[in-house]
Amino acid sequence: MIKYFDMFAGVGGFRAGLDRVRGYRCIGHCEIDKFARASYEAIHNIRKNEVNYADAKNIDTKNVPDFNLLCARFPCQSFSLAGKREGLSDPRGTLFYEIARLVQAKKPDYLLLENVPGLLSHDKGRTFAIILDTLCELGYGAEWQVLDSKDFGVPQKRRRVYIVGYLDKRCAGRILPVPGNTEASAVCTECGVAEPKNGIRINSNNSYKWAYPGDCISFAYASSKDRRARVKHGLAYTLDTHPSKAVLTEDGRIRKLTPKECFRLQGFTDEQIDKILAITSDSQAYKQSGNAVTVNVVEAIGRRISRVDKLLKGTIDAPILTPE
Repeated sequence: MIKYFDMFAGVGGFRAGLDRVRGYRCIGHCEIDKFARASYEAIHNIRKNEVNYADAKNIDTKNVPDFNLLCARFPCQSFSLAGKREGLSDPRGTLFYEIARLVQAKKPDYLLLENVPGLLSHDKGRTFAIILDTLCELGYGAEWQVLDSKDFGVPQKRRRVYIVGYLDKRCAGRILPVPGNTEASAVCTECGVAEPKNGIRINSNNSYKWAYPGDCISFAYASSKDRRARVKHGLAYTLDTHPSKAVLTEDGRIRKLTPKECFRLQGFTDEQIDKILAITSDSQAYKQSGNAVTVNVVEAIGRRISRVDKLLKGTIDAPILTPE
């Protein structure tokens, strides 16, 4: 059994992904947003003995049970191209050190962290170097890979960097890279998707692009007279915290993606989504889905970690651990 702590949990994308893999158990979670925390508790089976913190700065490491894996999507606004990119000097960026504090105290076997790709290039790579140096000082080997959600069965182009840390150096090259080649279904998940026909021309800065039923459309306005549109055939643009994405229906109508579709684009099940939508507003649902970790990607990495853990413990037969 791999016990894990779910830090900066959001609505629980890490937990939803690991729940699909046998042999994982959550011993606690941490999420400061009260609306996301309510959604988390609505869709996951929270055990009575699980520890639960709102603010990561208030985690009492002495009261947290031992665990084998730390999952964390540490706040990414300070590293994103859309943000101010102040990195570790930003109060949100310094929350990485709360991860380090918990890791130092509990020494889990594995780490699984997620952030935006801008983390790799921020401050000419210095920010990421500090993160790697910190993990190294704590005794961890670390590897990372930029993965795109569209390669893991969901129709969303969403590139994120996943960092895997491990104490046992035999893990090197065994968890990452994770191959992804699963074809995704089309975007328009509620109205149904037709074959590419009945296309319409969309004005895009004095030129035209064709869009077909199921295509995702993103609009931007450079000025009051300049309407620009982007069309993604069969895929949604990266979800954010605002309902800014639209889809073309079979009757030629352009409508924004619904909260349910946005959660589906992150890999959550309809049962989970319905429980969230029953207790939260649409605006909060858009925010929560845009901030979530893609469930399918976590599942794929979780399966790799589980296999390596079994190899190390000798519970499955395998030759000496070498990179695959």
